[in-house]
Amino acid sequence: MSDPVLAGKVNDLTVNGTWPSFVDPITAGRHLAAQLTKRDRALLALGLTTLPRADQLISLTGHWAILLSLVNSAVRQSVATGVDPAAAVGEVIEHLHGGPDGLDLASRDGREHAVSATITASTSRVAPTDRDRFLELGVFPEDTDIPIDLVQALWSTSDKRLLRTLVDLSLVTRHGDTIRVHDVLRTYLRRTLGPSLPTITSRLVDLLLAEVTDWSRARAYTLRHLSTHAAEVGRLDPLLVEVGFLLAASQPELLACLPAAHTARAKAAARVYQRAAHNLRDRPPAEHAAYLELTARRQRVTWLADAAGALAENSPWRCLHAEWAREVPHKILTRSPVGVVDAPVALSADGRL
Repeated sequence: MSDPVLAGKVNDLTVNGTWPSFVDPITAGRHLAAQLTKRDRALLALGLTTLPRADQLISLTGHWAILLSLVNSAVRQSVATGVDPAAAVGEVIEHLHGGPDGLDLASRDGREHAVSATITASTSRVAPTDRDRFLELGVFPEDTDIPIDLVQALWSTSDKRLLRTLVDLSLVTRHGDTIRVHDVLRTYLRRTLGPSLPTITSRLVDLLLAEVTDWSRARAYTLRHLSTHAAEVGRLDPLLVEVGFLLAASQPELLACLPAAHTARAKAAARVYQRAAHNLRDRPPAEHAAYLELTARRQRVTWLADAAGALAENSPWRCLHAEWAREVPHKILTRSPVGVVDAPVALSADGRL
């Protein structure tokens, strides 16, 4: 980081309600280190009257906020069961000491060990069956609102006790009727699940599909993430040939999954959807089915056009027939917010425009 940038970033920090003004990068760096240490101690001591060996914990966690929060939660849970604070800290340090004395965030092995050891310390008093359920949260996307009732369905339980425990341990965060899994923890969960991940993902896909009776009324999580889950386990093709899903699914996620199509019909539907995507995004919802029908007829994918047309009865217009020159696949690099007056053209290295 350049000296002016470092000084500028430190100047953004507040000290006792005042805005510091550092020009010298060495002074700025020292101030930043002091601020980080103050923050680290605050995170570690949250909810605790005393915290022995705080400096050692800070070193072992490498000033990493997510690990500091996990360590704090693990110590608090132990203390709440009657364990002496010094003994509780000792247990955590014992888990963390399987690796280096200090965490090097630039080292992948160091990061992975620290995360694994900290989670092991946090879940040391959780029943084995509950630890397995916690691991299953790795099937969900990172930093995304996950409906609690969907988690309970995956776990085949209506008991919220485990969720409360995971929240208390800072292993998940709760927002109303949803929870979130931090990206660092999700990486650990998926790596730990290993070969069992596809089985759990397929189970989640079954749960989401079983809920759907009308795609237009499906839950927001399903419309946004089902395509990703299905693509991960090779089950995207049946969704791509279902017009109701194409019209209702969240577009960015579905577009990213289209390369996972395998069958000829699914690949044809993927090509149609990709070409219709801008109209499905920008045009009135009442016309979406008609635009999908139009694009399918232009691509000569008759079966998809007919299926889309059946859902376009209330559209102000329809496309019953289309004679169109076959389109060459192309990629849109950017869009202009205003009308294009002129555009420069140049020859590529192979002599093409």
